[in-house]
Amino acid sequence: MAYCPACAESIAPVADAGGRAGCPKCGLVLIDEPEAAASVLFGTVLIAEDTRLIRELLKDGLVSEGLAGRVYTAENGSELIELYADQLYHDRSVELVVIDLEMPILGGGNAAIALRAMERGVTAKPATIVFFTAHPLGDALRGLMHHCRPAHYLNKGADASAPRLIKRLREVMRALKM
Repeated sequence: MAYCPACAESIAPVADAGGRAGCPKCGLVLIDEPEAAASVLFGTVLIAEDTRLIRELLKDGLVSEGLAGRVYTAENGSELIELYADQLYHDRSVELVVIDLEMPILGGGNAAIALRAMERGVTAKPATIVFFTAHPLGDALRGLMHHCRPAHYLNKGADASAPRLIKRLREVMRALKM
């Protein structure tokens, strides 16, 4: 048995085409090697989360762990789109976007689709999206992730103490950089 930091569950890993062990539910490649020294994994990260405490926890954790160079936050999908448009307008790349699926005004799924349309419109390199949700991974979310590639998910509802949540996000971020 192994632990998937994205699903926050014990799983029986399966081998991918390259022979690497991964989660059978979400496909995240599981990393066995000891963690490398903290280094910036993603330059600019945008976070959209309607709960202020979680939003600040993520931002502070990414910065203090040295996982992101710059972190900007939004409390809904509409604000996220404005932040992303500003980054594109000023020709600044965004490498990672963490999006809560359930937010007021504009939910995460629709915001992610809008981000992908903006990227195509200006031929920008797509930012990796991590859908942040309290729900288990289901077919609808798999379909959304497929449409919004590169995308992954992190279950924030399970195993979500502040230190564990940051540790799990770090592990998912490291796997995404492989």
